[in-house]
Amino acid sequence: MTIEEIEKTLPSGFHDACLEKLNIDYGKREVTLEISVDIGAFDSPRGELKEANRKGILTVSGLLFCVIEPPDSRSPYQKAKGLWITDSGPVKSAKLLAKLPESLPNGVFAHYFFINEWNAFIIVVATGARFDWS
Repeated sequence: MTIEEIEKTLPSGFHDACLEKLNIDYGKREVTLEISVDIGAFDSPRGELKEANRKGILTVSGLLFCVIEPPDSRSPYQKAKGLWITDSGPVKSAKLLAKLPESLPNGVFAHYFFINEWNAFIIVVATGARFDWS
């Protein structure tokens, strides 16, 4: 499964999610992202359902590489809090600072997360992904 396929199963995908922890395990070729996902129902008459969040873990397997672009120098990156993901998708649709390899092996996906506070991207290139609720 790809990250894009997982996003389609979530009410808002990873839009407006909060990245709380990222762990890269090069020995296992795996990245885990602890994310608080927006599961709110915008049209709900109950306020608490409009802004509901639930924590989950995105595990990316078969990692080829992970790129974390540096924050914009005007960003409040020194504040201790989670990172607000405002966009996510296949890398081919993003305007990255980082230059990725021209060609990737078959069966590999490249996915980005745009971090609003940083005005920068986190990119993962891997072969598989799964999402589990905490």
